[in-house]
Amino acid sequence: MKEKNIFDLNMNEKLRLEILGLRPEWVDYSYGELYGYFGDGVEVDLTVLRKLIDNNFIQRDVYTPDGCPFEHEGEHFEASGLYIDDFVNFMEKWKDYNLKLIVYLVEPDRPDYRISPRGLIVKSRYFDKDEVFRKDFINTVLSTSYANYYESRSIRGCYWFD
Repeated sequence: MKEKNIFDLNMNEKLRLEILGLRPEWVDYSYGELYGYFGDGVEVDLTVLRKLIDNNFIQRDVYTPDGCPFEHEGEHFEASGLYIDDFVNFMEKWKDYNLKLIVYLVEPDRPDYRISPRGLIVKSRYFDKDEVFRKDFINTVLSTSYANYYESRSIRGCYWFD
């Protein structure tokens, strides 16, 4: 039987790190989180994300903050927040775009031990060339979550804090 926490999540830290491809000595929980991309976190592709979900390391409730008005390129949106399944569906739909969900790890001795999304990045040079993808990214991810848009060289994305 797996040990559970207040969210009824799996607390097997060895398995969590194994799924993420991390060694214990690489993880610094001094601030309660794993340092990485967009401040805190580690890049997770769709395959790894599914393994984390299948092994009950991620809450399937709303992650991003609830609705907050959002402006992007002159358009106004009402944000509603995103569920982890929304990320899975979006990443599956656009799997050719090398999408990575940025997650952070809450340290094992906290009662709220979990993995939470921190951002979504697109490592594709086609971001600006494919208007259909670009609009879907804006409408599905940016406009439904209180996200900050990020752009640097060939990487585009958004990040938020829970």
